Amino acid sequence: MHMADNIIDDLRGLQGDKLSPDAKRQLKSYLTAPSTRKWSDINGLHVKGYRTAWQLVLEVDPTFPKTGPRHDIETDRLLKDWERIPSRELLLEALRKATQGQREPKV
Repeated sequence: MHMADNIIDDLRGLQGDKLSPDAKRQLKSYLTAPSTRKWSDINGLHVKGYRTAWQLVLEVDPTFPKTGPRHDIETDRLLKDWERIPSRELLLEALRKATQGQREPKV
């Protein structure tokens, strides 16, 4: 998990700022034990400027689903869940590629 920690620490949000401790915790939790619920929590996180975790996964795997769950508008009942979620390895590769070449020098 140490490598994942370093990658997550290098991610930047919308304004180029570091991710919040909560966002980092959610990403680490997903990487520890991927689940549909956890993917629903993190797929929309802005982890590379305006790009989300989901967009980064799509850049690495263009076959990844481009639509998410569907709910009934009136009842909010789940009609269709995620077709699939990224494996730990796929998400980690997407995050790693997003941070390549932007590492800050260690002082």
